[in-house]
Amino acid sequence: MTLIPLAAGPLTMVFDSDTAFLRYVKLGKSELVRAVFAAVRDQNWDTIPFVFENLEIDRTDDSFSIRFAANSLDSHVKFQWLGTLHGSASGEVSYQFSGTATEPFLRNRIGLCVLHPGAACAGVPCEVEHADGSTSIAKFPKSIAPYQPFKNIRAITHPICDQTSARVTMAGDVFEMEDQRNWTDDSFKTYSTPLDIPFPVEVQAGMAIDQSVTIELLGVPAKTASVRNANSLTSHSPNGRVCQIEIVWNDPSARPAIGFGCPYETQFNEAAVEEMRRLKPDHLRVDIRFANPDWKQRLGGALELAGGCDASLELALFATSSDSSQVQQFVSMIRAEGAVVARLLLFHPTEIVTPSDVLAVGEAVRTELGQSFPIVVGTDAYFAELNRGRPMLSEDRVVCYSFNPQVHAFDNLSLCETLQAQRETIDSAVAAFSADVVISPITLRPRFNPNATTVIPPAVALQSAIDPRQPSGFAAAWTLGTLASTACHDRLRSLTFYEAYGPRGIMGEAGQRIDMTELFEWVLSSKLFFRATSDSPQQIVALASQRCDGRRSVHVGNLSDQDCRVQFLCSEGNEQNVFVAAESFAKVTIQLEGKHA
Repeated sequence: MTLIPLAAGPLTMVFDSDTAFLRYVKLGKSELVRAVFAAVRDQNWDTIPFVFENLEIDRTDDSFSIRFAANSLDSHVKFQWLGTLHGSASGEVSYQFSGTATEPFLRNRIGLCVLHPGAACAGVPCEVEHADGSTSIAKFPKSIAPYQPFKNIRAITHPICDQTSARVTMAGDVFEMEDQRNWTDDSFKTYSTPLDIPFPVEVQAGMAIDQSVTIELLGVPAKTASVRNANSLTSHSPNGRVCQIEIVWNDPSARPAIGFGCPYETQFNEAAVEEMRRLKPDHLRVDIRFANPDWKQRLGGALELAGGCDASLELALFATSSDSSQVQQFVSMIRAEGAVVARLLLFHPTEIVTPSDVLAVGEAVRTELGQSFPIVVGTDAYFAELNRGRPMLSEDRVVCYSFNPQVHAFDNLSLCETLQAQRETIDSAVAAFSADVVISPITLRPRFNPNATTVIPPAVALQSAIDPRQPSGFAAAWTLGTLASTACHDRLRSLTFYEAYGPRGIMGEAGQRIDMTELFEWVLSSKLFFRATSDSPQQIVALASQRCDGRRSVHVGNLSDQDCRVQFLCSEGNEQNVFVAAESFAKVTIQLEGKHA
């Protein structure tokens, strides 16, 4: 990753030459815009990768000019575009996109996108200028908005600090905004083309697309105009300074139930099961679709794995009200093995959220098994689907959804930005449903595409769900960040991560330990969690814990590509320092006696 620091008058920002994102446009410490970038989305909403070439940069202390060429890496989408960026000493920044299709293809969207920072903008008033020149006064949504909060946008203006506002103007198409926190992106995205225009659309060879985004300051006070924070890259690269962690020691949270998914492809492996037995997960998730002829084999394998590591089952059942005979077989297999059910996630095989007529299936399963476990409704897809579908709840009042950090972007920096919004999905779910929350599963890459307009074979989806970063220290640090964001929420019941072993797992197919294995060994041995906050939350994450014997530990994750030193205070008030290597995590044991047990 190459971040190039830039300045435009009083504004600072960085250009990411790997992704062509203009990121973190700031006035001092106030973030105006999270990113401006171009996206080409095919007929299945997949984001097309590009290679960026012929980069030319001319910059001074308070201005810059950038030019580059972008060529599609997708053999089915033949598209190329030129990017031109300018930043002036007056504080104006522009990003111009000029693209051409070289062969016909189907697209859902092409053009520039603007990301407004989620945490900084949520609940903030704004003025929206529409394409006809009219304006409306509104607010960025506080809770996650299920649908587009603003449509037919030409410009958006919102306050940044005292007597200073940011104005973002779009040209070249009709723009609208969506709340990307629905997919755990910490941003509001202004994009084109509006979703109420039919898609996909065929792009003809030779078709040209030209768009631009301009960012400017309104009413900048004289005292602010001279600010040159060089680029405050200290907030995006911890190297050379000490990061601060604040731990709330006086407000412990009971650890939620934590488990893993049963592997989809790998066979039962005794070494992996032995490692799982040592880790002691609370549950294992198995997906049962009666429409699949191998569902009995999958359930049998899950029962064997759960029995082998003494874990309960999280049953993700995709059923209809007419599946009574299969339900009886399903119940008989579970009863025969004496398996304990942690919860039943109740879904429909074709509908995106749980329909009310399937609730009777869940009640029948619970009654026949004679166990007391919650029936959980919601979606196997993202919070967006739960937020829009609003299913009828069971009497247990628990909802579920899944998430991953790569619905819209794939680079490490974008993955880090999702951590803030994860907790906000829980807040919004509680506000919308007055219910407890189950998140299952959490993965690095999407397991399937809920919005695809063509049929994607399951084998293709499984293969695309493998991320080469799975065994890496970065993935373990991101997972720690996810735990730090979500696990101390008082309405969270359980978390299901990845798979137990294999290419999408927390260990290798034969039980080989990776960084995630060590992380979850600590997590599952913990009884209490203590929430921690970082002064560089997109780079440094932390979570403190206490075991049953009273020992306390702090885990610190470094998501950046630079080594870092971190300081925090122990519960006794003494200061601790820890060195954390780039893209890794470190553990500090701070309590060896049982006086806090």
